[in-house]
Amino acid sequence: MSTNKELEQKVKNLENKLGHIANTNSQLLDEVATLKRNYTQLVEDVGARLEVVHEKLFRKQRKQ
Repeated sequence: MSTNKELEQKVKNLENKLGHIANTNSQLLDEVATLKRNYTQLVEDVGARLEVVHEKLFRKQRKQ
């Protein structure tokens, strides 16, 4: 059986680990938000470029 001092130390260690996990979770949430913004921007940029390419292709075909 563990003594009170050992149990207190284990609790303290668990609290430290939990704090670290909470900090890591917060960082991951920030990173996910950044990835979502970057992905949205990428999709918008690719869509705009495809529209330009589409316009150029069909403009050439109409002239012919």
